[in-house]
Amino acid sequence: MTTTPSLDCLSVVKELWDYLDGELDTARWEAVRQHLSACTGCASHVQFCRTFVDRVATVPMDELAVAVLRERVLSAMHAG
Repeated sequence: MTTTPSLDCLSVVKELWDYLDGELDTARWEAVRQHLSACTGCASHVQFCRTFVDRVATVPMDELAVAVLRERVLSAMHAG
């Protein structure tokens, strides 16, 4: 029987995009999934990231729209 290592919030956040993209190995994916099922703070962060990706996917992909979106994201990251 294999046990899944417990992760802290910082470890989960560092691996969140790999988790969402399905790029973690099975054991690591399961450890992140277990943490997310028990941690409401991290679960909220995951929901935000999924919503963000869904919204980005709806943006028209012409060069001007991409440039405007990039600037908005960078501004928001620097402000927060």
